[in-house]
Amino acid sequence: MPPTTLPALVEEGQTLALALTAVDVDVAAFERAAAQSTPEALAEAAALYQSDLLEGLAVSEAPFEEWLLAERERLRELALEALAKLLAHQTKAGQSETAIQTAVRLLALDPFQEVVHRALMCLYAQEGRRGMALKQYQLCVGALQRDLGTELEPERRCSASRSCNAKPPRRPRRSPRLRDRPPDPVL
Repeated sequence: MPPTTLPALVEEGQTLALALTAVDVDVAAFERAAAQSTPEALAEAAALYQSDLLEGLAVSEAPFEEWLLAERERLRELALEALAKLLAHQTKAGQSETAIQTAVRLLALDPFQEVVHRALMCLYAQEGRRGMALKQYQLCVGALQRDLGTELEPERRCSASRSCNAKPPRRPRRSPRLRDRPPDPVL
């Protein structure tokens, strides 16, 4: 076979391969962005991850199917990690609306993440959206009961209930000054 003149192809003996420097691969860009910890890079990773790798592709070759299944799972886990980090950044920065969107996306990928359900309940409560916080609690309980045959632990149930009953934050009032008073008698 004569040497190839196409810059996107690399000839290696009897094998032709793509030159990774000559093509833009969304998976490679996603992996690079997800590996960084900046909110901007994590947001880029979130934007790049649209669905499972090669979704809808069906090939009846066992080795390829095994590889594809493993890659899909690896990339999904990477997306979950990137979204969780992004959610933490957004929550810390007080970006409630974008944090809510990120949490909803995270739960669409993995509806069994109790921590994310609780974070979403808190975000809704902080925004004064008590009904949405309660709905999220019900979705969490339903997913756990229906798909895992389990329930929220009692202490988590109380915590979630407090989140749903939380009122939106108010500006703190100035407390009245306490009068000087004598110390309590020692017995």
